Formats: sequence, C-alpha cells, structure tokens
Amino acid sequence: MAHQTGVFEFTQRPPAPPITAVCFDGGGVRGIAAALVMEAIMKKLEEESGGAEPELVHNRFDVLAGTSTGGLLAILLGQLHVPANDAFDLLRNASQSGRFQGLKTKVGNVFSSKHGDEDVRRVIEEHWNSSKKTMLYEESPRGLLVASDRSTGIPEIVPFNVIPRVSFTSTVKHCQLKVTVLNVDGGIGRNNPTKLLIKEVRRKHHDKSVRFRLLLSIGSGLDANSAAIHEDVSNDFKAFDLGCYVRVDVPGIVGFGVNDRKAIPKIKEATSSFLSSEPGEKFLAVVVEVLRS
Repeated sequence: MAHQTGVFEFTQRPPAPPITAVCFDGGGVRGIAAALVMEAIMKKLEEESGGAEPELVHNRFDVLAGTSTGGLLAILLGQLHVPANDAFDLLRNASQSGRFQGLKTKVGNVFSSKHGDEDVRRVIEEHWNSSKKTMLYEESPRGLLVASDRSTGIPEIVPFNVIPRVSFTSTVKHCQLKVTVLNVDGGIGRNNPTKLLIKEVRRKHHDKSVRFRLLLSIGSGLDANSAAIHEDVSNDFKAFDLGCYVRVDVPGIVGFGVNDRKAIPKIKEATSSFLSSEPGEKFLAVVVEVLRS
C-alpha cells in the first residue's frame, strides 16, 4: 500500500505597519480646545520642515477618533480634510450660532438625523469662512465617532459613512425633526475613546499585536472616567510595548459647562497659555519629533 504523506499548510498575515492615531475627548465646548492643540502641532511641523505647503492632519494621521465635539473634529480633520487652522473657527462659529444642540440630562433631548453627513457638510458650508474651502471626502473612513447603543449603553466606534445612526452632543439638528434615536452620545459612557480606537485598529488589521508609531490622546479637562482610561492605556503600552503613547489635558478648562458658549474665549486663552508654557512646548516637541521620524 502506498504511503500517503500528510499535508500541513500555514499562512501568516504580515504584521500591520505602526499606526499613527489621535483621539479627542468629548466635553461640549471644552472639546474645541483639541482643535487649537492640533493647529499648534501642524504649525510646528510646518516650521520645522520648512515646507511651503500647509501641513494637513489627514496626511500625518492614519486614524482619528472622538466623542461628542471630538467626534465632529475627527470628521472635519480626518474625513473632510479641513485644515487645522480653520477647524477651531469653524467649531466656534457653529457653536456660537446655536447650530449645535447639547445633550443635558434626558436621552429624549438627543436628535439623530437621517442625513447626518449632509448636516455636517451644511455646517461647514455655513461657518467655514475660508477662501480655499474645498469639500473633500474619503470613502474609506479615517474619521471615527463614538456612540452608545441606547438599549445597552455600550459605547462603540461608528465610521462617518454610517453617521445617520449617530447622535452626539453638539450634533447639528434640523428644525424639530421627528426621528428615531438609535444611538446616544458616546460621552455618556466613554468620554475618552482611546480604548475604543485601539480596539477598532486591531479589528481593522486583524492584529491584536498592532503597534502605534504614535497614539495621541487629547483631553478636555480631567474627569474620573477619562483619567481611569488613560491610566489603563498607559499601563498597557508599558507592559506590552505597544509603541508611543502621549496624553495631554489642557489645564484650567474643566470648570466650564459643556454648553457654555460664552466660555469659548476663555477656553481659547487657557489653551494658548498652556501651549506657550514650558510643559506645553515640551509636549509639542515630543509629538512633532515622533511625527517627523
């Protein structure tokens, strides 16, 4: 009888390249401080590279994610290619005009539009006072939102191309639309979305050992939930050698209410003051060095 040789076949997926990512905490109007931080990072990159063209966030980061206002910022910078130096003014103008509806205490106050992506674009058209306005859009989602399932309260990542399922603090609302809310503000359950971004990157690349060239997490004031998530992520990066993790929280803004539009100038002042301080300059130097490496 002929001897049959067994067959063994093994296929290994190549490891994912190191990821460059940024997360934006929620926090209503406080969340717009992250736009100023990103503007400062891009400006320093331009200064050190000596390039004639402005630095755009989507050219430097593979993934952007955020909760609430941070989610909208992730879409603007990562998905729609809004320059960082325009993002703060855009968010400020839209907020001060009352086009953002804040979530206070009742889930019933949350609105979800069937045309959420169109809503975002409409806000940009109305409030982006730039002569070089160009509506660009990536079909492959780079900007990600965090929302919570209404029935379970479990936060999840939601790509921009399914934004009609999402409602979040500072979401644009039409005039009293009658809609069914499927998701509520991710900030209710996960104001700091860093863990969710890591989970999404691992899912996308089918690789639990994926490393980060840089994972930048920008807070909107210290709170217990965000601080606890930061500690967990920091410990994981140290224990499992996941790459470079940087967390920054702008001091002096946590006392402002999430819907306090009048606080925006003070938030801008506090953010600018921090970025020009010794800790702020050190933070910028570390981030820019990694991005240029």
